[in-house]
Amino acid sequence: PEQMNRYEFYRKSDLKQHKIKKLLTSRNLIPATIPPSDPFIIAVKGLAKVFVGEVVENALDIQKEWGDAGALHPKHLREAYRRMDRDGNVLHHRKRA
Repeated sequence: PEQMNRYEFYRKSDLKQHKIKKLLTSRNLIPATIPPSDPFIIAVKGLAKVFVGEVVENALDIQKEWGDAGALHPKHLREAYRRMDRDGNVLHHRKRA
């Protein structure tokens, strides 16, 4: 039941396309002329949603491991990201020369 509830929240969650476009444009990964409805933006939005879900699932595991209860705290999310990065599950943007 708890996992089903999390899944429902995951399904209903949404990352705004214009926010994704703004982030990609600010990092010079795409030109500003691409519309927010471009399939590339939609694909990145989907990948970002999956990534956030992975971080949250790992943070929940860490919360249990540490014996904490209640809502997730930033320390759980930071540790989840740190472990994912350590294990090579985080891509890093490299500036082009």
